[in-house]
Amino acid sequence: MRTAMTVINTNGAALRALAASQRANNAIGDVMARLSTGQRINAARDDAAGLAISNAMTSQLRGMAQGVRNTMDGISLVQTADGFLSETTNVLQRLRELTIQSRSDTYGEKDRLAIQTEVTALSSHIDATLKNAAFNGISLFRTQAPTYDDNGQPIDNAVRLNIQAGPNAASTVPLAIDPVSTEFDRDKTAKTWDYPLLNPNRSAGAAYEITIFLTAPATQAGTDTHLVTFDDYMAKGKIAGREITRDDIGTTVTQQVGDQWYDPDGQPKQFSFLLTMPSTTISAAAHTVTVEDFIARAKIAGREVTRDDIGTTVTQSYGDQWYDPSKVLLPDYRYVSYEAGSTSPPKTHLVTMEDFMANGEGYNFRVRAGDVGTTVLNTSGAWWYDPAKGGYFSHQSAEEYAERRHFTMAEELKVTNPYRIDNTLSRLDALLGQVSQVRAEMGASANRLQSVANDLNNASTNLSEARSRITDADFSQESVNLAREQILSQSAIAMLAQSQQSQKDVLKLLGQ
Repeated sequence: MRTAMTVINTNGAALRALAASQRANNAIGDVMARLSTGQRINAARDDAAGLAISNAMTSQLRGMAQGVRNTMDGISLVQTADGFLSETTNVLQRLRELTIQSRSDTYGEKDRLAIQTEVTALSSHIDATLKNAAFNGISLFRTQAPTYDDNGQPIDNAVRLNIQAGPNAASTVPLAIDPVSTEFDRDKTAKTWDYPLLNPNRSAGAAYEITIFLTAPATQAGTDTHLVTFDDYMAKGKIAGREITRDDIGTTVTQQVGDQWYDPDGQPKQFSFLLTMPSTTISAAAHTVTVEDFIARAKIAGREVTRDDIGTTVTQSYGDQWYDPSKVLLPDYRYVSYEAGSTSPPKTHLVTMEDFMANGEGYNFRVRAGDVGTTVLNTSGAWWYDPAKGGYFSHQSAEEYAERRHFTMAEELKVTNPYRIDNTLSRLDALLGQVSQVRAEMGASANRLQSVANDLNNASTNLSEARSRITDADFSQESVNLAREQILSQSAIAMLAQSQQSQKDVLKLLGQ
């Protein structure tokens, strides 16, 4: 129980009324801030924990909103790619129509050449369209021929993108667009191109093994015909001694001297690059000229064997030299020239593959594979390859093989003869299936992205409601709070006025 005192220095009632008025005014200010902003939390002091939670929710919500925009961009990319492939499908169907047309024997050579003009134009159009197809600077398709690893497995060459479809780092949707090949690589025909001669790790021995999958050169003309195939071209076959070109593929030729065709059953041959010593006598001894003699650059009476000589039988003459498989290559320098024997040898020498194959030597060093292409001092005692002394050397490089095996779409799709027409038809069917598969996969990706966008919209709605319950002001409640605080403020002011009355009573006690 309080003891009432009559004082003038301290007016407790007035102080309490003043404090109540201040509290009411502060509360009115807070309520008016909530009502004017619509936010329950306008400062950290309003609800520190709620502010931290709402900020985290805001980050999620804004990330979701951006994720929805990202997925829409991803859908646009897929639709753009599908648009390119839709037109590509139309052109492929037209190409197939032309191929079926040219397959009929009612069309002659000139007709097929006319059809080929449109086929080439449409093929080039598809190739250029897919190579240049892009979305916002991003290439949409890979058109290279399939590549394989050392185990023969295809190497992934798809265009792979990650669509950031959510607020977190893990919220990504992978998007893959498989390649649509408009380029083609021919496989090797057995080991036709694997010349151990060019293998720098191969040890020199009595002979070098060369796998040559070609028939022996034809030694006479005949009535037999041959359909020139892709394998003949890849194996570097010959028509009358000249190498087969791409335009020859699919044509039918009549046997001529020097014809050589792909032979899948060909066996490795041993060529030691050695010849017998030149004959110094004439006799009745006969010799049948062989393919090995021709390859080793043997001699008939001092002149080199030609293709026309293969299979003929000659009697021994001065200067005859025949292929001799019994010879040992090392240290025989039958195919190198001795620079010291020259009156004025050049000061430098460019080391060639022939020098390496012929076991040439520089000054105190044996030519190695790594020396090929270098220029060395040509001192006395150097031994270099001499083309006049015979020998067989392959110049088949990896670069030449890669160029030979590669076909563009325009080179691959030919309708000029039945053989090429069948190849073109199979290529077009494969391409149509490939394009359809890519379009199906892109359609599935677009549906997935749309589903992700729907999920994000649903999650954003629910999270927004949760954040609203934390941060948004309840106008009904705040209106009640405002009315209450206004009444309390007015009451406090009235009580403050009444508290001054006690001070006037003191004057009465003083006789005033």
